[in-house]
Amino acid sequence: MSSPRLLFLLNPGRQSRHYIQGLARAAERLRIPFASLEMQDVWDRTAANNPAAYEAIQTQLANFIRTKGITHALGYAHNGVADFGLIRNGQGPARPVLTELGVKHFLLWTDHPEWAAGAVGIQPPLRDICRDPSLIHILKSPAAATEASQILNWPNVISMPMAEDYDQLPPATGITPIHDVVAIMGDCQPFPQVLNQFLTHEDPDPQALDQLLHPVALDRFLSLNPDQTALAKAWLEAKAVNPDRSFASLALGSPTRHSALGTQHLPSLSHLRSNPQLWYSSITALRTATAWRRFFWPAWLARRVNVGIYGSSSAPMNIPHQPEAANWVPYEQQPAIYARGKMALNTNAAHDEEGLTHKPFQIAASNTPLLHHHTRGLSDCFIPTQEVLTFTRGPELLDQVRSLSESPSRRAFLAEALHARARQDHTWDQRLQGLLSQFPH
Repeated sequence: MSSPRLLFLLNPGRQSRHYIQGLARAAERLRIPFASLEMQDVWDRTAANNPAAYEAIQTQLANFIRTKGITHALGYAHNGVADFGLIRNGQGPARPVLTELGVKHFLLWTDHPEWAAGAVGIQPPLRDICRDPSLIHILKSPAAATEASQILNWPNVISMPMAEDYDQLPPATGITPIHDVVAIMGDCQPFPQVLNQFLTHEDPDPQALDQLLHPVALDRFLSLNPDQTALAKAWLEAKAVNPDRSFASLALGSPTRHSALGTQHLPSLSHLRSNPQLWYSSITALRTATAWRRFFWPAWLARRVNVGIYGSSSAPMNIPHQPEAANWVPYEQQPAIYARGKMALNTNAAHDEEGLTHKPFQIAASNTPLLHHHTRGLSDCFIPTQEVLTFTRGPELLDQVRSLSESPSRRAFLAEALHARARQDHTWDQRLQGLLSQFPH
């Protein structure tokens, strides 16, 4: 078995580029030989779709791979799969250049295939090209990985919690908090108007709010799947009973859990599974019933304590803000923004129903206490009550905010515990070592 030599495919981007760079810095710390390739240069050279340009790039890439002895490549989403063109040998299918050259290629789908880059990953021909056995697809949760494996028929799909490069996100110093709670949200949106009345309720029932939105979700689902009312109602009811499970896992189950929904509605679900674009569109329609959480809870909380929203305008959520707060928060400025609050709040978007996004690790890097909406998979990374506080209902959230606001020592304890756990168990060094151990050359 040869020692690994890595190629990192660097894409432009306000966030994702930092993740690939973080993995490259991990390789440097681990003394793993590596090289980097700027994908923008490749895209510029192939913008005219000139066959000669692809041929030249393929020749240069092949020489580079052989000269450097590259064994593995790692890039964001589908970068590097078809960007260098494809190679067909004999009667077999056309293959990505890197895999044809014998390189194992890791694809980091921190944005899921169903919506990254306009969802081209779930559409032909890229969807079929991504079935190459030398491609390893990395998703953020077991549920999302199972879904991609079963719906897209990709042979190598794994789940892996994300991480951060903590040296690149050191805690900010010398900043006095001006908010009780801070959240960085680059996607502030209004929640359904029917829920406005619950902003004044002291304990809105999440299940009741879901039920109010079931008709909307049902209509959207049936617009895609006429005559599937029974399936839609059963699916929404299953979600109501199991709010911390994804719509996908409720239908597909898992290697260790049987899906009653999948058994009872097998013909209808089989039809959906046969059409990936229809499947993911149908799941998105169902999420209409639950997407309100990400935007409702900050708005509900802002009526009771000082909440600062940064990264986009909070006006759609009826939360007042300073004009500059609506500006995008650059990656390296996150610790300074989180330092403006006594604690940070995070609620996953609807498309991240299970597992963690990068946010908890970025908040941990910032050495800020974290209040996180209860999410399946959170306790696998951080210990509730000791390293992170969780909530599912308003009073629980509000009580914890008020309690922490009045206890600097408790805030410091939680922040330090979260920070220490992240640096101990959730680094890019550990993630990279795990990948190379699981998929040696």
